[in-house]
Amino acid sequence: MSDTVLALTIFALTTICVTCFGVYFLRPDIFKKTRFRERYHRLAAFNFDLRMFKEIEEGKKWKRTVEKTLLEIDEKQRSFSRDTSKPNLVSKMRQAGLFWTKRDYLSICLGTGFLLFVGFWAFNLSIILAAILAIAGGIGLPYATVAHLRGRRFKRFSIEFTNGVDMMARGLKSGLPVGECIKIVSNETAEPVRSEFKQLSQDLALGLPMEISIHRFADRVPLHETSYFATVIGSQSKTGGSLSEALTNLSKILRDRRNMREKVRALSSEAIASATIIGSIPFIVGGIVFFASPDYLALLFQTRAGLITLILSGLWMMIGIFIIYKMVHFEF
Repeated sequence: MSDTVLALTIFALTTICVTCFGVYFLRPDIFKKTRFRERYHRLAAFNFDLRMFKEIEEGKKWKRTVEKTLLEIDEKQRSFSRDTSKPNLVSKMRQAGLFWTKRDYLSICLGTGFLLFVGFWAFNLSIILAAILAIAGGIGLPYATVAHLRGRRFKRFSIEFTNGVDMMARGLKSGLPVGECIKIVSNETAEPVRSEFKQLSQDLALGLPMEISIHRFADRVPLHETSYFATVIGSQSKTGGSLSEALTNLSKILRDRRNMREKVRALSSEAIASATIIGSIPFIVGGIVFFASPDYLALLFQTRAGLITLILSGLWMMIGIFIIYKMVHFEF
């Protein structure tokens, strides 16, 4: 190593050492805290830790409250799903807008079965086959009628329910209480939303709590829309917040969901039409042949082999129609 490089190295090391010692003696607070500064920093850190601890504890307490509320709502939703997944016959008739009793429904079934038996017997069918078809029709036709009316009422309810939620949100933004908004909805909306909100308003007038009244409302109309509505009202009553904003967001979600349903229905309409035609052709052709030439199909109704063939063919036809129905109908 040359003398010049050695001299420069010694000079650099000496400069660094002198600088470090000078800083150490001139600014000792950089390397060593004074007693006052240590106490100051210790108290500041303690206060900061105390505030952080309080904030963390408050956050944990709030989180526990929200989690507890959500668990309660989830449990109620599960019980709601268990209670409304298989409603009884009387509930279905109420949901369809029919105020029949069980005796009325039984009388309608017996009358339908008797009329079908007389009609089939008039077409020279065997008594056994006419009785089987009459029993099946007497049980199935009234039930199918109730199911059809129930589905049609639910469809009209889901379309009008969004307008009711919008009306409630606007009323809450203007400063009206929830009960008064429900009364306005029960007076201004169309059926069947009007009657259901009127029943909800009557429950509140009788002194029932809001949460119980809302869940009874959801029990009477077991749809996803009413379930969401009950969840929003229940969660807002527990955790607080702007109910009008929550209902506005719910209305937007319900409208988007309905638009998506209509879009899916439009895209699947061709498949539904094809399935309807394929499923109805055997019955239409069989009916035309039966009325045009009854003797041609008489063997199917008057012999044991024909009855067995007819029953098995009808069974397989029903299975095929059920599979096609599940393929072209979407639930969401």
